[in-house]
Amino acid sequence: LRDKGILVDIDLNNKSLKKQMEQSIDSKFVVIVAPNEFSNNMIVLRNMEDRSEKQVKVDDLFSQIS
Repeated sequence: LRDKGILVDIDLNNKSLKKQMEQSIDSKFVVIVAPNEFSNNMIVLRNMEDRSEKQVKVDDLFSQIS
């Protein structure tokens, strides 16, 4: 994503998912890399404007957010 000019922030402080979501309220999208989904080449894409979530293939992420 950074290579495509999209600003990316990663939480490395081991905060709960709830706290991370609270801090990302001004973001348009949140990408959640969960172990079960990622093992199937999927991620969870959360739209922070309408709070909807969907699973997308890792390879399709960029097309989903542009």
